[in-house]
Amino acid sequence: MAAVYLGHTSDIGSRWNNSRLRDYLSLEDPEQTEWLPDPGGILYSAYMDVYYDTFFANPHGPWRYILGHEAGMMPEEDLRIFREIQKYLYDEEMMKPWVEKMRPQDRLVIKRPRSIPPKLPELEWKYVAFNTWSGRLPRTPPTGGATSPPGNGEF
Repeated sequence: MAAVYLGHTSDIGSRWNNSRLRDYLSLEDPEQTEWLPDPGGILYSAYMDVYYDTFFANPHGPWRYILGHEAGMMPEEDLRIFREIQKYLYDEEMMKPWVEKMRPQDRLVIKRPRSIPPKLPELEWKYVAFNTWSGRLPRTPPTGGATSPPGNGEF
């Protein structure tokens, strides 16, 4: 009985210490807002805890999740991509099909330490929460009209 107690209450793998470091992606945090999907966007992530933590913090978030309560409910193509990601132990190279499908309103969230940025240069990345990176398609500056001031002294 003592072994069972010690096994469940010990801090194996920092399961209790790391819980205090956990923070969530939230629309309430102004620094995270632009790194969450825009309205109508999709949050791509192969990590179930990203879904549960983000949904808990944003139950009415105006986006969808590619991986939600049950992987079997994913669209067939995305489920195939997800299974490849799992098969290759969450290798980012396997996430490229999702990157290719992404639209400007979508985000890809990857779990990894701050010191190891994701290796998907197609996206711009920000470290947004503990062991959490969010990637989006690069933003292009607004266009419309002249990009240089008028010449010949015209005003």
